[in-house]
Amino acid sequence: MRWFVRGLPFALVVLTGCATLESRVAKNQALLQTYPADIRHKIEGGEIARGFTKPMVQIAWGDPDDTFRREDSGGESETWVYRGYRSRYAMSYAPVGGFWAGGHHRRHVFVPYGFAPYDVTWREDYTRATVTFRGGRVIAYEVKQR
Repeated sequence: MRWFVRGLPFALVVLTGCATLESRVAKNQALLQTYPADIRHKIEGGEIARGFTKPMVQIAWGDPDDTFRREDSGGESETWVYRGYRSRYAMSYAPVGGFWAGGHHRRHVFVPYGFAPYDVTWREDYTRATVTFRGGRVIAYEVKQR
């Protein structure tokens, strides 16, 4: 029971720490009212477009997972990276019991009695979307297709 009591505050922070689109819209309602109706509807729908500012993208998509700055002949740009996560699953087999056979010319081989299946699951991250800003406005964005 102690582990539950100790872990409860951490679990609450983790579960409520991720801001949803609805919570970002509710929190920034005053700022949203200053935008034209078509832009406001896109943001409220979780969409972005070229020409959007950083605050507009933050409301629509949230804070980025990574940011990169780039300097090229066109000037300085900033790219925001949004990551997604998926579970991967595989099944494998492990030897069960057995013995070492051989010994001739130092060649030993393990001979298992059989094989038992076991599951392997891991979390894999991928780039879900990127947004590139120049002069504080979106000049390009990419979204991974399913």
